[in-house]
Amino acid sequence: ALPTQVFWVLLLEVLNSYRNFGLRAVRYQYVANEWSLCDTDDGIEIPDCDTDIKTGWLLGVSGTVSIIASILGSMVTDAIGVRKTALIALSFALVGRTLWTFGHSHSSLYMACFFFTPFGDAMLSAGLYKVALKKLTPPKLRAFAFSVQYASFNFSASMSYTLVDIFRKREDTELFGMTFSGVRLFVLTTWFALASALVIAVVYLKDHTVIDVTDPEPEAPGVTMPTVDINGVPLSEEPPLPTLPEGSTGFRAWRQRVTRKYRVVETPLVSAGFVPRMQAMA
Repeated sequence: ALPTQVFWVLLLEVLNSYRNFGLRAVRYQYVANEWSLCDTDDGIEIPDCDTDIKTGWLLGVSGTVSIIASILGSMVTDAIGVRKTALIALSFALVGRTLWTFGHSHSSLYMACFFFTPFGDAMLSAGLYKVALKKLTPPKLRAFAFSVQYASFNFSASMSYTLVDIFRKREDTELFGMTFSGVRLFVLTTWFALASALVIAVVYLKDHTVIDVTDPEPEAPGVTMPTVDINGVPLSEEPPLPTLPEGSTGFRAWRQRVTRKYRVVETPLVSAGFVPRMQAMA
């Protein structure tokens, strides 16, 4: 049967979509209204300063750094695998979101915008969980898996937009010795989403690949696929499977019949075959 981490990958996609679209929806308003870019950290107003211009400059530079980081993130995922990339990216993103949520100084904002958020969030936005879902589903089920992923992605995005409107109308609230506006409270919910995603990734996300022995995918040059599954059973042998009762029907029986040929193996890292692939292309 398909590994249970398919469910966890879909849940991670939901949390990733929520924290991503949530901050995007309020980022300009949040920076312009909450961070006083035309004041120094001591509260002294900077003469001839336009908040809109400074906010646009800051978010523009942050977006440029994010584009570069997302390109690097795609290469990192191939090199070290989904699990390690997710743990690194989620750790960076959580530090950045902590600065977004609890910070007030300009230095914390700049660190979040120019370093932690681009190199954390951008790597998570580079199709990381799509890669994980592709590896965890055989070709016959991949289209269905991606349709579920896309529906989950959009559901989470719409939920974030709905909550933004609700939180915007809230009065200021005292929490942790700080004053939280409605928008900052919403950003706090995205912090909890990121923290939950990091815990799930640590506990449940593995670098596994599902193979359909009746419908194998072409091997990449220089990458050697495993010959045994995660239980140590050679792929050339039939794994020990429970017998199907004759005449059995229903979802459980269908699931057993469809997934009997699926095997779960450790994912080979693409970096291991980088040099041979380049030689084959030359």
